[in-house]
Amino acid sequence: MTEWRALTVRQPWPWAICHAGKDVENRSWPIPAKLMFGGRKPENGLGQVPFRVMLHAGQSEEILDFGGEQYPEWIDDYEAGFPHPRGAVVAVVTLAGQHKASHHVPASQHDLDEYGWSYCKACCEASQWAMYGPGEKPMWHWEIGAVQVLETPVPAKGRLGLWKPDQSVVDAVEAQLESETS
Repeated sequence: MTEWRALTVRQPWPWAICHAGKDVENRSWPIPAKLMFGGRKPENGLGQVPFRVMLHAGQSEEILDFGGEQYPEWIDDYEAGFPHPRGAVVAVVTLAGQHKASHHVPASQHDLDEYGWSYCKACCEASQWAMYGPGEKPMWHWEIGAVQVLETPVPAKGRLGLWKPDQSVVDAVEAQLESETS
């Protein structure tokens, strides 16, 4: 039996993960080692274990401000599809890994921090979704792998962090996943 975790993300980001190829979730904190390493202690950033989480679209929507820059192409598609689900699990995503971003490290170098995680710039330049964080504080880039969009969003109350969904939510999500594979 899978012990599920869920991650609440404000719109438009759940939509972008499901429909626009968003492959990095920017966070100020790392995925807990007990989840990312399957209960093992990390060794020099190696041995990350991909795991699946429920993607929960939060109740609120983030106000987008691109600072006068041209809006990305995906915005038109997002706005054309209103309203978007809120307060519901909308997908199951695989977190394939993570790394700490830094614009102070030359692209040719990879270093390890005190936790054994690698951080670099080169791996982030390939994704339009990766951010470096405000000021001097680097972000954690959670690498998104496979995405399974649920046909019917499952209502749920979100929480901060990687939270444990109620059993009724787990049952409803697993039923949809099973029906997709059969």
